[in-house]
Amino acid sequence: MKINRSLTRLCAAFAVLTVGTVNAETIVEHSAEARFQLDLHVPEAALAIFLPAGWTPNIAVQGPAKDCNLRVVFIDRVTINGADGKPVGKGSNSLVYLAAPVKDPSGANVQLIIGGLTADSADAPGPFGNYLPATMQSVQRSTSSATAAPVLDSQAWMFMAASGERLEMRIKFERGSANKGNPADVKFYSARNPSFYQISRQEQVLDILRNVTTNPPDRVKDFSFKASGGSYARLFDGTEKVLSWDNIIWLNRTVLLPSEVSLIAPGGIRAAAEQLIADFQKKSGSQVRAVFGSGLGTKKQVTQGEAFDVPIVQPPYGEVIASGNVVASSATTLASVSVGVAVRKGAPKPDISTPDAVKRTLLAAKSIAYPNPSGGAAAGASFDETLKKLGIAAQVESKLKRAQGGAGAMAMAAKGEAEIGLTFLSEMEDPGIDVVGPLPVEISPPTTLVGFISSHAKDPAGARALLDFLSSPAAAAVYKGRGMQPAH
Repeated sequence: MKINRSLTRLCAAFAVLTVGTVNAETIVEHSAEARFQLDLHVPEAALAIFLPAGWTPNIAVQGPAKDCNLRVVFIDRVTINGADGKPVGKGSNSLVYLAAPVKDPSGANVQLIIGGLTADSADAPGPFGNYLPATMQSVQRSTSSATAAPVLDSQAWMFMAASGERLEMRIKFERGSANKGNPADVKFYSARNPSFYQISRQEQVLDILRNVTTNPPDRVKDFSFKASGGSYARLFDGTEKVLSWDNIIWLNRTVLLPSEVSLIAPGGIRAAAEQLIADFQKKSGSQVRAVFGSGLGTKKQVTQGEAFDVPIVQPPYGEVIASGNVVASSATTLASVSVGVAVRKGAPKPDISTPDAVKRTLLAAKSIAYPNPSGGAAAGASFDETLKKLGIAAQVESKLKRAQGGAGAMAMAAKGEAEIGLTFLSEMEDPGIDVVGPLPVEISPPTTLVGFISSHAKDPAGARALLDFLSSPAAAAVYKGRGMQPAH
């Protein structure tokens, strides 16, 4: 008998399962699919061209995926439905993509989409930014059976782009008993934009027809695979080897995007915050969009109602509370940071142990760099107050060099353009400086950093989770390591 494509679509449509959602994620679509996957080993140098900096192949050393560094996955998306249950676009599509098992810069094992060809031109460049529209494509799948004879399936897939990329496979095989896997969440990242990923919450029935490592009963009767052209030419230069022939009879999945929490903060907490954000994203699955600016500038943006879920500001912040743009009861003191002194690497370190010692050091210095307070830099405003307390503001005015931010002041010190550089200790990251230490608290009290939840937060629970993480014991250790004093 022959089972036509329409019947296949109908059967797969009935197999769609409802999957519960997590608050931290946003549903993009649901789909029911039939797939055929080839595990391959391709030239490593050719594959490396497609990997972002810091990403490395994750090649299995045992099991059915042994030696695989690239997967070619042919996909018949039988149904595609949005979160509301309605068809998305044409409601179906066929495509082939190239997925590399890799480790991201943190060492996590993920899948990286390095390219693909899609029958629906509206799906190019697609969610991963690297699909090409197929100017020629065809998909044929059929099943035949007879009394007392094995069931035979045949598949023929062909995709070709105008720029020459071509992926084609033909196979005939004896159907066997297949295993259903447990539901799993798989992260697929974009090689074009490695900060972007989708979560595929999926379950499938997999039938391994042939495998060079595990050697199951070989049920492949006829097979051919052709790949060449355009940007794929180096990957498929004739030396590629097929390692596993995997028939995915059905796959049901929900595609999700991680939620995004936005944060705005002064530059004084940037180094610590960026380290903590990376940890938070890895543990929570949420993405964080962070903006850093000057202390006064940040406060102004929050007061004026710019949309950020978690604002971090410095006291006094009465105008921030009065604006109604933050939840006053959510105020959470995170850490404090002192203004410190730095000199060019290897230069003698001046005495800053007492207010009088600082006064003598500043009067004797030929040049002093610090962040320009007129740009809203809190470290700069703090140092101006220090000069007033010491009573030497007028005396040192001629040798002050006001820089663009703390990094700018440290760069001047590192290059020898200023004998002394001052900014927050947490901003002293230039390898060309030596840190002398903090100014005495009598003339330079530490600046406190306080986090809030915005009263306009898109995801209040996500905002709370981030703020809690930034005030956790784990965060305290990071603050200490960045020259700050944690609040708890």
